[in-house]
Amino acid sequence: MNRLLCSGVTRVKIFALSGYVLLLGALTGCELVKPFEPASIIHEDAHGGGSIVEFNAKETVLASGGWAGIIRLWVIPDGSASLQWQAHKDEITGIQFIAEDRKMVTASYDGSIRVWTSEGALLLSSQVMQPVRSMAVSEADNLVVTGHVGGFVRMWQLDSLKLIQSRQTRNSDIRAVAWSAKKQTVASSAFDGSVWLWPKEKQSIELEAPSSDARTLTFTQSGDTLLGGGWFHVFKWDLNAQKLTIIETEHAGIIRNMQLVENEQSLATISRQTDSAVLFIDPNTGVVQRRFQSHDLCGQDVTVSRNNRFMASTSDDASVRIWWLKSPNRTLNER
Repeated sequence: MNRLLCSGVTRVKIFALSGYVLLLGALTGCELVKPFEPASIIHEDAHGGGSIVEFNAKETVLASGGWAGIIRLWVIPDGSASLQWQAHKDEITGIQFIAEDRKMVTASYDGSIRVWTSEGALLLSSQVMQPVRSMAVSEADNLVVTGHVGGFVRMWQLDSLKLIQSRQTRNSDIRAVAWSAKKQTVASSAFDGSVWLWPKEKQSIELEAPSSDARTLTFTQSGDTLLGGGWFHVFKWDLNAQKLTIIETEHAGIIRNMQLVENEQSLATISRQTDSAVLFIDPNTGVVQRRFQSHDLCGQDVTVSRNNRFMASTSDDASVRIWWLKSPNRTLNER
């Protein structure tokens, strides 16, 4: 959550100007809140606590999941509520649209992975004992990757949810998984601070450990670079040189989730614990490119639609927030 570092506040006023909100006033010993872009749509009580958001490929539907295992669908661009159903018995930890948006894959802390129609009819289900903490899907590779409590990383056939492979790290719970289609490689991070590469049918490789646990991971499209986020920093592994670079950011807490956007020129990030900022930052320098309205409680997930037209986020504050990043009179690069 964004905080004023204050010894005293005498007068504060809020003004809206050109789609930005600026906090002004006579502040004693305070750091001014920086300008930000307010959300276009806010659903305050979407979930008991929000865990994940994901757009469909056509940018016409946003799916959100929460702590109670409920999936909700929202019509884009107006953000109106559509369907909802009880998809799992526990927190939803993965959502991905497939089959030209006609189906969805979901994963949950209840240990299940499921495939649904986009109307909420169950098609396939697979169950394991260990809760699923993270999921990555590649429709082109007919693959689902899941990371579990107990350090298990598993690969499944997407069309059948048949288990292909199961590997285990040092018995430390998995925090995040990512998949590189280009390199046919899984990346995983764990609670013990370790980060691993799991090339298909090859020996796993442990990467240099970051300064704090990597809560989120994403590959560049080339597969030559792996990005992660933890306390305050973005972690950047050059996988060819096997070199880790730690990048300072404006985040005052844990970077919980991230997504490369704008042809990998920007990194959408959201943070939690002592911060709930939503930012676009330069993935090479950490410099803020765009600053968005923060959540009221710890941030959980952020996602940008395929053509960079919309962004959504969710949080412990139970809200789902939607931004229109593009309109007929505004491009994504306009500030």
